[in-house]
Amino acid sequence: IEVNISINATALWQSPVAPLNTSYYQFKANRSDEGTTFLYAASLTSWTNMSNVSTLAIVRLNHNNTNDTAAIDIRLVVPVSEPAVNKNSNVTFIGSETT
Repeated sequence: IEVNISINATALWQSPVAPLNTSYYQFKANRSDEGTTFLYAASLTSWTNMSNVSTLAIVRLNHNNTNDTAAIDIRLVVPVSEPAVNKNSNVTFIGSETT
């Protein structure tokens, strides 16, 4: 069974200039050390703004044991006006069987 992976998150920054869906909090799908394990051209492999709405990130992740790993890169840009306190965001990955 091949799987599609979607991603969503809660807000990270307190600054009003950096809500979700901005370049201050982004992700992209990436290859792992197992090589191409998913449909790279159909997946989100360029920096994409993080959202609280599930976004399809990885298309048709392979299920074979030696070829079943992918990576998600996360990029953070700290707003100048962001207070210096602890930060957290819940990132959720949702897998669904491909059809």
